[in-house]
Amino acid sequence: MDVAKEYQKRVFSSSVPEDRRRHGYLVDCVLLGFGPDGHTASLFPYHELLQDESGKLVLGLVDSPKPPPQRITLSMYCLNKTSRNVIFVGTGESKAPVLSDIFLHVHQEEETAATDHRGKVRKYAVTMKDVSHQKYPCGMIRPKDKRLVYLTDTCGARDLFTDT
Repeated sequence: MDVAKEYQKRVFSSSVPEDRRRHGYLVDCVLLGFGPDGHTASLFPYHELLQDESGKLVLGLVDSPKPPPQRITLSMYCLNKTSRNVIFVGTGESKAPVLSDIFLHVHQEEETAATDHRGKVRKYAVTMKDVSHQKYPCGMIRPKDKRLVYLTDTCGARDLFTDT
């Protein structure tokens, strides 16, 4: 797809600072959402783009399972091998089964009082299932420096723990 090739050329050719290239990453921070089917960045479960080994940073697809059918996306290679930090944001009950499936262990690290009426803010540490056991693309992302964050609300986290 010519659009993907052009996008890669414009974004990644000369715009990446030399210090990032020297340290082996091209993208400092990627902010992504994920769908109730576990897709992220137009990378869908069981789609052939998940197995792309071309080394391209940007890929085009013409057969997206969700509209629009033609899209461009960052490749798994780009997200895993050339990105330094990846942050996922997903809220609501439809995200709970996905989060429950991609994490192996969850434990609370910290609890602090919120600055408003909402109560407490909780921070958890998670252990991800191995990539070979992931069925959702959002669970297959492992940035270069292992800097990976998932942000969700109580509804999204409902299956991860039980409050006592």
